[in-house]
Order: sequence, then structure tokens, then C-alpha cells
Amino acid sequence: SLSGHYRELYYYQQIMAVKYNYPKAYFDMFNLMHLSDNVDLRKLSVYYLLKSCEMGYKRAIYYRSLFFLDEKDIPTANEYFVESDTTKFVHLKKMY
Repeated sequence: SLSGHYRELYYYQQIMAVKYNYPKAYFDMFNLMHLSDNVDLRKLSVYYLLKSCEMGYKRAIYYRSLFFLDEKDIPTANEYFVESDTTKFVHLKKMY
């Protein structure tokens, strides 16, 4: 789970992403959550990454290419989020 400081960051990024449709905020939420030990948070982080990509954020598009090697296998954010087959989840690795 997220610590207190990260929860506060997440809260404001969530507002910026959802209310203002801000692609960098989606990417920032991905950055906050992708190293979590919690499988559900990691899945949600990839949703945020894909959402940021769909909005054209170039940095997110670059990171997506590290996880999805074949362009034709890239799901939409919503397709990834509702996917029930956990074998198709992206296994995130540390990028820093």
C-alpha cells in the first residue's frame, strides 16, 4: 500500500487526471504504484500508464514500449483493467 506522503500525492494526481483529463497525472500515478508489492496496485498502475498513452503522453508511450514489446498486443486501458486472466498481466520490473 502507499505511505502517507504518497497517498497525498496520489490524491492530487487523481484529481488532475480525472477532473482535468491530464495525461501526465495518469503517468505520475503509474510511477507511484508500479513498484508496489500489491498485485492489484500494480495492475492499476499499468491501467494508468495505458491511459496516459491513449492521451498521447510521450514519456508514457516510451515506458509502454518497455512492457509491451509487440505493438499489436497492446490493450486499451479499459481492456487491461477488466481483464480477468491474470496470466496476461504485465510483470513490472524496477526501471530505475
